[in-house]
Amino acid sequence: LIKLCKLTGVINWEIEIPNEKIVPLRDSRGVGLEDIRRLFKATEDKPYKIAIRDRAILHLLFDRGLRRAEVIKLDVEDVNIADASINIMGKGRFQKERLSLASKTIGALKEWLNVRGSNPGPLFTNFDHAGKGCRLTGAAVYYIVRNLGRQINLQVRPHALRHSAITIALDQSNGNVRAVQKFSRHLDIKYLMIYDDNRTDMGSDITQRLSQAV
Repeated sequence: LIKLCKLTGVINWEIEIPNEKIVPLRDSRGVGLEDIRRLFKATEDKPYKIAIRDRAILHLLFDRGLRRAEVIKLDVEDVNIADASINIMGKGRFQKERLSLASKTIGALKEWLNVRGSNPGPLFTNFDHAGKGCRLTGAAVYYIVRNLGRQINLQVRPHALRHSAITIALDQSNGNVRAVQKFSRHLDIKYLMIYDDNRTDMGSDITQRLSQAV
């Protein structure tokens, strides 16, 4: 705000605050592809309507790498079935952006909308008797993913699915960081380099080479 005021001539002073150092993610790999498949399978043990909803949420968290805050902010009007896309308010953005979806993801959303109904309002709602039809909260999505993980003896949280998606995308694209940046929507590519470094563990390869050289 101060920067904007100075640029527009409202003020002629500024405040200098040192940026905090970026701490590399200790483990950005998330869970493996087989565990992702088991999470989807675990939804089948839920009541039908809840299973359909939770499966659609998992598809958005993994297939599209959405953050849980982005998922819960979605409204019905943000989903375009015919165009296979959604409009989301991304982190650090001031207007919604269009994201294309995979066929399985749009199929899961279509299935959920058939259960939910197409009336305007929050896309993902709860089934609690006290407040049925209310927008799901971030905490609710956290518990959904955590409890699905517990069913298969796996410790997992929503953001781990985003970690998994980015790591697996790097694997399947042979480390194409630029392409994966378009998928993950990181504004700074250095964050993708952290994922790539954790994925490949180049330091381990170098230490093995040095050890064998002596």
